Amino acid sequence: MEKRKGTGIIVQARMGSSRLPGKSLLPVGGQPLIGLLLERLMRNLPDIPVVVATSEHPENMPLADYCMKRGVAVVRGSEEDVASRFLAVLDTFPFDRFVRVNGDSPLLDTALIERALQIHAQDGADLVTNIFPRTFPRGQSVEVVSSKTFRKACGVMESAEEKEHVTFHFYLFAHAYRITNFTCEHDWSTIHLAVDTQKELDRVTAILARMIRPHWTYSLKEIIDILASLQSEYGSCLT
Repeated sequence: MEKRKGTGIIVQARMGSSRLPGKSLLPVGGQPLIGLLLERLMRNLPDIPVVVATSEHPENMPLADYCMKRGVAVVRGSEEDVASRFLAVLDTFPFDRFVRVNGDSPLLDTALIERALQIHAQDGADLVTNIFPRTFPRGQSVEVVSSKTFRKACGVMESAEEKEHVTFHFYLFAHAYRITNFTCEHDWSTIHLAVDTQKELDRVTAILARMIRPHWTYSLKEIIDILASLQSEYGSCLT
């Protein structure tokens, strides 16, 4: 299938995590955590190239090796200045726009990426997002960013927080940018589907164990339904 012109997905990932060390490669559902996300992206959106942006810290070498063995491009850069890491990706792959997703989102519904890209194509916003304000669960965050605007924004980022959190600058100075937010029909903002703790990893493992089809075929609604069915076993799963 022909690659979608000018569009790329940048997955932000690293091994360092104070609450769940090495989480990107921790086993879940028969493969490393980040492998679930990569599989969803590559199977559901085969016409959009995927690049993993990780840091050049030595502990990330196993992560880089794993991704490259799966045929996924890897660009390594600063550990703390993640915005410069994204610039390094754009220097290597000159996308006109990019989708930013987090590597700790193994159950990301790729339909949200399609929706965000469609909105961006229609209105040409600097940033299309579903977290401003958030109505989707954590682990379902999607941002589509104009590369031209991002390059300009990086030139005026001053604080460490802006550089570490990549798109924080846009929300901090929202008045200066064209931001389009799309919302969920339900307010699922308190649900956690991202993985940053062992409890959250166990939750994803339990969800995968209930699936009877390949995981990449499940929509967000179906995942939420499975999560609700686990309520009696895991207590307050929906928070």
